[in-house]
Amino acid sequence: MEKLIENEEIYLRKFQFRDEASLFELESDPEVYRYIHMPAKTSMDEMMGLIQKVHGQYKDTGVGRLAVIRKSDEELLGLAGLKYETEIRDFPYYDLGYRFKQKHWKKGYGTQSAVLTLKYGFEQLHLEKICAAADAENEGSNKILQRIGMQEKEPFTFEDIPCRWYEMSLKNWKTNY
Repeated sequence: MEKLIENEEIYLRKFQFRDEASLFELESDPEVYRYIHMPAKTSMDEMMGLIQKVHGQYKDTGVGRLAVIRKSDEELLGLAGLKYETEIRDFPYYDLGYRFKQKHWKKGYGTQSAVLTLKYGFEQLHLEKICAAADAENEGSNKILQRIGMQEKEPFTFEDIPCRWYEMSLKNWKTNY
């Protein structure tokens, strides 16, 4: 179980197939998917498919969403990390994303994992820019992206959904962190 990056409270690691049940608790919650605009998962087969897909992303692009683990009890809180995104905009980019089990909302894990993701992307992967998109109505996610210092750019629409667009450059990272 390799910790890719950590702080005092949490660490991020690649998903493992043994994460299936804990990940299902997150991925089967319709409220978690409210601003993702996709249906929540309904079966363990879908969970295995999701983990296999993420493992494919690790192999094909070198990045993929990661498990967020609380150090004190090794609980899987949610997921965070980078994804090489090619479908949402008309250009490819490294997308910062996260989602957490409801019982862990508003406890700072989103902000912590987003900062760790930026640090991982800039300091270990040596990326030049990291981007993020959020449903314009998703106040929680937009607040996190602003709090961590991502710069809001021109909004856009994806599948008729108004979205807010954020970017952070390596130069900005070095200046702010």
